[in-house]
Amino acid sequence: MKSARIKDQLKFCSDRVQKLAEDRSHDSATLKNTQKKLLDMKTLSLQIRESLEELQSKVDKSGLALMGVLIELEKERLSFKVLPPTESCHRKCPVCAASFGPNDVKPVFI
Repeated sequence: MKSARIKDQLKFCSDRVQKLAEDRSHDSATLKNTQKKLLDMKTLSLQIRESLEELQSKVDKSGLALMGVLIELEKERLSFKVLPPTESCHRKCPVCAASFGPNDVKPVFI
């Protein structure tokens, strides 16, 4: 009776040790897979960060180039040739329709 009880306890302990060994093996494989995924994610994160920095640099450069073009266009829009009044326009008064004389039109600088 005592030997049967010891055999049962031994079997229980043996089964328990085998189960723990299987769990450890499974957990070890899971840990290894998780660590590999983590490493892959870190690598991907680094690549994405580098791409983002590269794109940000391109955006900054193109933004500066665009600003330069806009400034030049604005300069062209605002700059004009001042012609003598007789050559610049032949306008009439909106009220009486009399033509303006050469001394009536003055250049305006902004």
